[in-house]
Amino acid sequence: MSCTSVLLADNQQLGSRLFMFRIIQPHRWKLAALMVASNLGLLAFLAFGNVKQVSEWQWLDIVGEGGSALLSLVWLFLVFKSRPAGRVTNYLSTGLSCVFFSWWIDALDEFIRLPSHIQWGHWLESGPMPIGLILLTLGIYHWHREQLAISAQMEKRERGFREHRLYDKLTPLGSADYLKRQLVVSLEESLCQQQPLSLVVLDVDDFSA
Repeated sequence: MSCTSVLLADNQQLGSRLFMFRIIQPHRWKLAALMVASNLGLLAFLAFGNVKQVSEWQWLDIVGEGGSALLSLVWLFLVFKSRPAGRVTNYLSTGLSCVFFSWWIDALDEFIRLPSHIQWGHWLESGPMPIGLILLTLGIYHWHREQLAISAQMEKRERGFREHRLYDKLTPLGSADYLKRQLVVSLEESLCQQQPLSLVVLDVDDFSA
């Protein structure tokens, strides 16, 4: 492998790490609190409970509860990646954190058995879930209002058609396929309303990324 290839690979790895750091950096305290709470829950189960034998494991429950916890963590990272810090993000992230913690404790219960006289395990397993769902509902409600405001701003530009996959990544403009679809919609409106339709083309010289 040439030195150039090695340098390019190193630069790509460094770029991906910096990108992840920029995503996580505004939400580092939320992630730290979730990690601390999850580890404290694990340590509490290990301190007061007994590890189950492999023959006692319920694989369907492990896959269902563990998979649910993993998916909620993926949703949390998607929220962090796609949204800036703010009230709506706080509602969504805190709600998802509570849902993850509840499923995490539920998954630990499949591997570690707590004595019957210990009741706090049930509280840790069931308590955060309704709180998380309430916060998620509040977050989705405010996100819905936020989307209505954004849609009102984008209405003239989108003209009733939205598809994020047809937007150019370099410029926040639609691609050629998006233009074709908009032309079809505009031509239909022009024919129905008996109004002329014009298409203006701008050519930028020496344009590069």
